[in-house]
Amino acid sequence: LNLTGLLGYAHGSWIVPDGPLLCALAVAADALAMLIFVPAMDRRRDGWYWLIVGAAAGAAGLSKYHAIFLPLGVLGFLATTQRLALLRSPWPWLAGAIAAAMCVPVVTWNMAHDWASFRFQLGRADTRSTGWSIEPFLQNVAGQMGYILPWVWGPLLWAGGHAARRGLRDERRWFLLCLAAGPLVVFTLVTLGGRRALPHWQGPGYLFLAPLLGAALDERLRHGASWPYRWMRQSAIAVCALATLLVTQTRFGWITRLAPSLFRRGDPSHEALAWTALRSAAIGTLRPADARVSFIAT
Repeated sequence: LNLTGLLGYAHGSWIVPDGPLLCALAVAADALAMLIFVPAMDRRRDGWYWLIVGAAAGAAGLSKYHAIFLPLGVLGFLATTQRLALLRSPWPWLAGAIAAAMCVPVVTWNMAHDWASFRFQLGRADTRSTGWSIEPFLQNVAGQMGYILPWVWGPLLWAGGHAARRGLRDERRWFLLCLAAGPLVVFTLVTLGGRRALPHWQGPGYLFLAPLLGAALDERLRHGASWPYRWMRQSAIAVCALATLLVTQTRFGWITRLAPSLFRRGDPSHEALAWTALRSAAIGTLRPADARVSFIAT
């Protein structure tokens, strides 16, 4: 995870809803794995884990709408592995009720604002006004590659493909693949409708591919291979170098001075600047007849 630009650097340090979303999804998936793959010693243990699943799923739902892929992925796994009997207990339904109750603020806010958030997000998948096109799809895939970093993105997809080939013969890998498939498939294929979806929407999918790649690397190491160490070491150096590049550009703007043509549409590193300096800026107010409007002079 720390070797990816998106999950390790952006979602791991920026103030975005994806950080708490990924944390909550990881907690829920871990508790679900205990319920599915570790034999229960007593029913009370299962009850506690289901409560963790419900609370974590609710926290994910409060973070971002991507949380819907968690129950869909779990249901897909249970159906394909013939484990639907797990839902006969009242605990999964209590977990679902807890998650739904925690997400009530999302629904009530939308009800009070003409379902603005729901309409905005669903409108991104509407292809009627754009038509079908391959260009946004290719741009989105290239964006995912850039966000994850190409030398990590390729192995992640390879690990997912390996899990898909093993299928139900390896239920643990299949579990992770079911959780990863939703955001990866939906948010990539929707771009075929002409919508230019953002490449970071697939982040939760890559979250669940990471353990598959980790398991594959561990297997190679246990068989005496040394290249995983070299790959991880060189990837860490590359990530640190890229982070240093971004931080120094944000602090000093040296790339802008050397190659101003790269930033004709603006310098994106400005988004990382703090606003604390505004305390000493020239701040005043305008007083029209019906309102007070603050302004900043730079």
